[in-house]
Amino acid sequence: MDQKQKVVLAVGIGAALLGAAAAYKLYKKSNQMKTSKQLVKGWKACGVVSQLHIFPIKSCHGIEVEEADAQKMGLVNGELQDRFVNPSFA
Repeated sequence: MDQKQKVVLAVGIGAALLGAAAAYKLYKKSNQMKTSKQLVKGWKACGVVSQLHIFPIKSCHGIEVEEADAQKMGLVNGELQDRFVNPSFA
């Protein structure tokens, strides 16, 4: 086998592996979506959020926000964080 054939073979194998990885990722994503849809079917509305506040530990004073991301240790909006997470304990 000459050098050109080896390069073509290596590129072909690389493309096949890349395609297989992408297909697997799509498969896993579709399974996650099916599971989350099943969970949502059983949910019932229990209230409405009228105000949302973040209580940063630095000031201990609530700051009203329009939206926030729910993280493992509390709400986050930009640089506002509900609780300090020490990286050595996370």
